[in-house]
Amino acid sequence: MSQPDSGSYSIAFIVSVICPAVYMQDVFVYGTLKKGQPNYFRMENTSNGQAVFLARARTVEPYPLVIATKHNIPFLLNAPGTGQRVYGEIYRVDQKMLEFLDKFEGCPQFYQRTKIQLEVQDGDAEGENTLKPGSIEEAFVYRKTTYESEWLQKPTYESYDANGDHGLKYIDSDTESTPDTSSATQQNTAEPIIMRDSVYTGCGTAQCDMTNPQQ
Repeated sequence: MSQPDSGSYSIAFIVSVICPAVYMQDVFVYGTLKKGQPNYFRMENTSNGQAVFLARARTVEPYPLVIATKHNIPFLLNAPGTGQRVYGEIYRVDQKMLEFLDKFEGCPQFYQRTKIQLEVQDGDAEGENTLKPGSIEEAFVYRKTTYESEWLQKPTYESYDANGDHGLKYIDSDTESTPDTSSATQQNTAEPIIMRDSVYTGCGTAQCDMTNPQQ
C-alpha cells in the first residue's frame, strides 16, 4: 500500500491552520435574547460571533421562569419540577459567540451555563441545522442555581415577553450609571439563599465576569 508523501501532510497542515475546524454549540434562550426582545440585536451582531437560529422549543421539564431584581430580568431557576414548561429558541453558536454570551450573562457568578433537555416545536433551519419537531434535544442554557428563596413565590411564565401584561418593564443596565447591587448578585444578605450546585457550570473562558448580567 502506498503511503502519502510529505507534501500531502504539508498541505493538510497548512489547510488546518488557515481553515481551522469551527466547533458549534447549541444554546437555548428564553428571555431578552429571543427574537423581538430587547437584546436580540446582540445575537445578530456578527462582531460578537455567529449565531444561527435552529428552532423554537420548550423545556422537557417545568421550571420557574420568574422576573426579578430592580432591572426586571427574566430568570430560569434551577428548580426542575416546579413552574411551567418554558418556551424559547435554540441557536447554534460558534466559540466566539459562546464566550460573548458567557460574559454578557455574567457567567458563572451571576448566571450558570448548564445543559437542559428541550422538545423541538418548529424551526426554519436547513441541512445539518434541521431539528425535527417533537424531537428531544440538549442545549446550553443560562439559568440561576443560586437565588433568594422568595423568588420561588413569584409568578412564573411559560413564555417571556418584555412587553407582556406583567407590567414589569425590562431595564437595560447599559443605560444606567449605577450597577445593580441587589441581593441577586450578593451573598451577604439576610434573605435565605437557595443553592443548587448539582449541575455542570460550563463556563470555560477567562472572560466570564459580572459585566452586564442579563438574560
